[in-house]
Amino acid sequence: MGNYIQLISRVIKVLGILLILGAAYWCYQHFDVIKEKFYSNFVPHQTVWADTPVVESIREMSQLVTASYYEENVEVRSKNRPLLPLSKEELVMIYKVTIEAGFDLSKLADEDIELRGDTAITIQLPAPGILTRKCNPSDQIVFHDSNSWSEAEMAKMYQKAIDEVEHNAKREGLLTNAIINGREYMTLLLCSFGFKEEHVHVHIRN
Repeated sequence: MGNYIQLISRVIKVLGILLILGAAYWCYQHFDVIKEKFYSNFVPHQTVWADTPVVESIREMSQLVTASYYEENVEVRSKNRPLLPLSKEELVMIYKVTIEAGFDLSKLADEDIELRGDTAITIQLPAPGILTRKCNPSDQIVFHDSNSWSEAEMAKMYQKAIDEVEHNAKREGLLTNAIINGREYMTLLLCSFGFKEEHVHVHIRN
């Protein structure tokens, strides 16, 4: 009878040890989740006001470019020659256009940034948009030029080229790329301020 009791006691001890080891292993596997729960439940939330260094530094950037699109657009125009009605005069313009998309950080409101302790932060970025449309004079190539084309006509061609490239950029997913890259770039930026990557949460408005 005594041996039977001792056997049961040993089995209980072994089961207890296995239970403790299993619990320890589970905690190890889920350490990040437990740590995040601890921050959520025990570290008070704190709104970052407009005069904090973090908000000031982000707003001073004004714009965060996270995606770009480049395309060469060709515009061709022709008109009859004034003294030779049966002949035409042609103008060919090649525009090298770059469209940049990203986030207007000046639109960040106080409630868009929230601190939890000293190492965790949540930020909500404004919806992405087109930030710049670049085509400098040096990026414009002219063929078959003449003095018969007015400044208004040239400006109309330039505007048409820019609009077409922007349309193509959006069609090719420029704004989607801006969102994907925006989360990554903002996370890296906040980590450079001293926040831990696992405690940085970046959201984007629709």
